[in-house]
Amino acid sequence: MMVAGQDKGIMLLLLMGSLGRFDAVYFVDDSQRNIDNMVRAAKVTKTPLYIYRYTGVLPKVEALHKDKARLSAADAVSDATRTVMCLQVQSELCTYTHTSADPSK
Repeated sequence: MMVAGQDKGIMLLLLMGSLGRFDAVYFVDDSQRNIDNMVRAAKVTKTPLYIYRYTGVLPKVEALHKDKARLSAADAVSDATRTVMCLQVQSELCTYTHTSADPSK
């Protein structure tokens, strides 16, 4: 799932909410941040999420994941995207922001 640096857990939950029921979701990613976001999302869905971290990542890519400014900008884009999507989709995630860090609120 390519979401331009946005919170993949939030985007998956919004996608699942708009498309219907899934039997299971398998998620593989090289970023610990994305893994953490999926783990958080897994706590608020009944759909089984199988989450795996790919660790054969190049050092150049790992450096991108450590760029705080890039991650902060991606969080802002994620919040703005979710705001627009929530105009069309009903979800408990519509009250979530990165500052709360708890999608169940």
